[in-house]
Formats: sequence, structure tokens, C-alpha cells
Amino acid sequence: MSTGLPILATWHGGIPEVVTDGKSGFLVAERDAPALSSAMKKLASNASIYAAMSAEAARAVAEGFEQKTR
Repeated sequence: MSTGLPILATWHGGIPEVVTDGKSGFLVAERDAPALSSAMKKLASNASIYAAMSAEAARAVAEGFEQKTR
């Protein structure tokens, strides 16, 4: 996410705390291959969604998770 890549992941563990479904990536149920395939196709076939999610992923990490050294 910090490099501006949208995320494709499952609703598992702490992932939903970092990835906002539909904003910084897509989250699908575990072991749901058709849902994962659909999310991949949607992301790969729509440049505007990819660009928006890329920007949101980088922004989310920079604002919520980046540790700066002093």
C-alpha cells in the first residue's frame, strides 16, 4: 500500500483494519475464489478504479501507519 498499490485480500485477521474495502482495495471472503477472481478482473479492467485505489492506499499508509524518524 505504501508504494501505491491497491490491495486484494481476504476479510481475515487485522487486514480489514488496514484495507478499506472498495477504497484502498478489495476484500473478499476467505476461500471464495470466484469473488477474488471478480475483484481482480474489476481492478485490472478499470483504470480509474485502479488509480483511485492506488492513491487511497498510499494516503492511508502515510496518514495512519507511517513512522517517521527524528
